[in-house]
Amino acid sequence: MGSGESKEMTPEQKEFAAAVEHRAIEKGIQKNDISSFYFPIHSGADPNRRNDDGVTLLEMAIELQRVEVVGFLASIPEVDKTVKTSKGQDPLEFAKEMRVKLADAHEDVVLGADAIVDLIENPKSARLFRAAYNVYIDKMLKKNELKRQGMFGTYFVVFVLGIHAYGFAYPGSETNDLLQMSPILHLFNWCHRVITTRLLGFGGKEEL
Repeated sequence: MGSGESKEMTPEQKEFAAAVEHRAIEKGIQKNDISSFYFPIHSGADPNRRNDDGVTLLEMAIELQRVEVVGFLASIPEVDKTVKTSKGQDPLEFAKEMRVKLADAHEDVVLGADAIVDLIENPKSARLFRAAYNVYIDKMLKKNELKRQGMFGTYFVVFVLGIHAYGFAYPGSETNDLLQMSPILHLFNWCHRVITTRLLGFGGKEEL
């Protein structure tokens, strides 16, 4: 083998590399930082892989109530939303259980829990949520500011959801039982509250 040729990894090395990459993605989920795993997922990382505790990425995002992450994962065709969680539930069942557990929490938390159920249950909601983030990712790449994920992506989500919020996306659809909102309107309301809260936290000085 010539000095310029690369040696192919063994199956053990590939598994080790995949495990390391998976742990990095999990850290991104814990930090609610989509930018840290956006490219690994699109470059072939297995989104259905389980960690040593048998937990999938989607299950972790639901348990941590990471609405943006759930929206991102739920929109990926390769993510199997029928895969049982480590507790034997499917993701939708687990999301609904979390919503019940958080029913008495702060209103923002309740809205987030309900938004997660909507994102998993309604493919159109997840696709629309993802479309907004794709616009955001493209904008941040052009500005070379992808790591400034934080609140900025939510602006794009709110913009796209706002177009559909008042029934254009789901004319005649069933409304949310808790707040009498269509899924799109519920997501729009959640995003709006997130932006307001974060703007207040930054003294209203954040810009796109």
